[in-house]
Amino acid sequence: MKKNKQDDALELKESGKLNRRASRLTNPVLDEIGETEKRLEGLAADIVKVIREAREFVFRHVNSAMVVAYWNVGRYIVEFEQHGDSKARYGTGLLTNLSKLLAVKLGRGYSRPNLNNMRKFYLAYPICQNVSDKLN
Repeated sequence: MKKNKQDDALELKESGKLNRRASRLTNPVLDEIGETEKRLEGLAADIVKVIREAREFVFRHVNSAMVVAYWNVGRYIVEFEQHGDSKARYGTGLLTNLSKLLAVKLGRGYSRPNLNNMRKFYLAYPICQNVSDKLN
């Protein structure tokens, strides 16, 4: 099979025998390849930017939603503990038992210390709007 000028130019470029600047001075085929590479790099940069912005957007919104969810978990625990009383009854093992149950239903992330942190989070910010304000 006979090689054409474009194949020769591409082969020289890939082998590194010609640097880009020298090839532009001597061969229009390599100029076209160089321009295509530049355009391709630009396309890749645009795609990377869009994907990174989308990931950042999702992260912010998922993070905000999880903060509100954890606040609600804390609220449910406090309300359950207190049964309408002003103070909770301690020593019932609520967090330990709840942790075991949630681990079966939801997987990791609901250990006794984590549930206690969610409870404390709710107690520190009893009005959810305050949590939203702090996020923004």
